[in-house]
Amino acid sequence: MTYLQLASRGVLGFVMALAVVGKLSGRRPWRDFQASLGGFGWMPRPWWPAVAALVVLAEATVVGLVLHPATATAGLLFGGLLVLAVSVAVLGARRAGREVRCHCFGGDAGPIGKAHLARNVVLLLVCGTGAASSAVTTATPGPATGGLLLGLAGVAAVALSYPAELSFVIAPPARRS
Repeated sequence: MTYLQLASRGVLGFVMALAVVGKLSGRRPWRDFQASLGGFGWMPRPWWPAVAALVVLAEATVVGLVLHPATATAGLLFGGLLVLAVSVAVLGARRAGREVRCHCFGGDAGPIGKAHLARNVVLLLVCGTGAASSAVTTATPGPATGGLLLGLAGVAAVALSYPAELSFVIAPPARRS
């Protein structure tokens, strides 16, 4: 396991875990996520609960796969395919003039736009880099370095998952007088 692979596993695993927890955090986030699937335009309403469950199952599977070194590369590749499939579906819906709302992490992050697709490109790069680095045998991170890498991966995952919320930490809104 390389440093790059560990960092990639951490980022992808944390992002997917945040997505699963966000969607399953209550009845409303779960219903809203299901309803957001209607924005794609091709999916009949009776399919929404089953497709939503499959998406969450796929995300949870990625988390499980990237946790174990023996299945980490498969998890990175599967995670990349999942992110790519969602991105292609969103691009298709946008081309058709449809609005798909982002309920990826439980709350309503508004219509999926360039920022969401840019996040997906970053995640694809993370998946590809991590998977490719598994073919290279270099030094294995020790416990302290591994812990630091995973901590930084957690911070990166939160930044990728909740950019609008973090913007208030970095630049709070101006006070109104």
